[in-house]
Amino acid sequence: MNNSKEDFRLRVFLTLAREKSFSKTAAALGKTQPAISASLSELEKIYGLKLINRDKSGNTLTEAGKVFREYAERVEGAYRDLARFCEDFTGESDGGDLAGPQGNLAVETLRGLLPALRKMDLGLAGQIESLLDATE
Repeated sequence: MNNSKEDFRLRVFLTLAREKSFSKTAAALGKTQPAISASLSELEKIYGLKLINRDKSGNTLTEAGKVFREYAERVEGAYRDLARFCEDFTGESDGGDLAGPQGNLAVETLRGLLPALRKMDLGLAGQIESLLDATE
C-alpha cells in the first residue's frame, strides 16, 4: 500500500471505527494518541464531516461516518487490488498475468471504483487510470 498521508488518515479512520478507542487505535498503528486524533481531525476537516462521536462512554461512528466507512473500505480494497495488479504486471509475484481471470477481475474492479475515487478526491484516480491504460 502507498504510504501517503491520505492513506494513513483512512487507515486511522478504519482502525478507529473497528477499535472504537483512540488508545487502541494508536497502539495498533504504532502512533501516539495525539497523532491519531490529529489525523482524524484532518480527515474530518478535509471532507467537512463529523465522522466520530467522541464521549466518555466510547467513540461511535456518526451517520456520515457509517457511510464514509463504506467508501473507505472500498478504497482500501482498491489499494489491495492495485497492489495485486502491480505485482502481476511487473511479474514480482506468482499471481499470474493480467490476461487471466484474476487480472481481469482486478482491472474491472478498479475501473468500477474510479467514480468513487474521483469523488473522494484522494489523488488516486489519475494514477489508477494511468496504470489501467497501460494494460490496454
